Amino acid sequence: MVARLSHQVLRLYQEALEIAQKRISSSRNEFLDILAFVQLKANVFEALTFSHAASAVFDSTPGEGLWFVSQAEIYAKVVANHRDQARMKKKSIPFRGDDLIQNCCDIVRKNFERVTRINSLVHRVKPADGPLPLPPAYELAQMKQVQLPAKFPHQVTQPPASLTSADGGNKASD
Repeated sequence: MVARLSHQVLRLYQEALEIAQKRISSSRNEFLDILAFVQLKANVFEALTFSHAASAVFDSTPGEGLWFVSQAEIYAKVVANHRDQARMKKKSIPFRGDDLIQNCCDIVRKNFERVTRINSLVHRVKPADGPLPLPPAYELAQMKQVQLPAKFPHQVTQPPASLTSADGGNKASD
């Protein structure tokens, strides 16, 4: 379940990044900071998705789990590259991105150590030949499509009928 949710979050960040890069043109620092952060989050969730997929499939097919965890290591290096580039430029990563990078690298490293240790003690298999598909993304709640009718029904609004004394109206002479 975690691998499928991570995959869905990865898809959301990749879609947001694609839309921002293709449809929004701005050179304001705020926009560039947000765009850099979305790129970082997409890379972080790519590494985490492969790491979670490794945990999910390792028990049933250890070779595939080893392949996923090796891919997670590669993507974790891409994530760490964000931190290294920011240090070279003497810039800070916006929105506490340093913590995000460190947490991602720690999770991937610990999972890599766990999977390789279990493999060396129990399974002793080689990584599967890739590329392998990720577990399908978990579909989140979908909003029902609501469309307006092509033609609106004819609507007539009439002023309310004035009440007469026979109808129970209230006149000043009563």
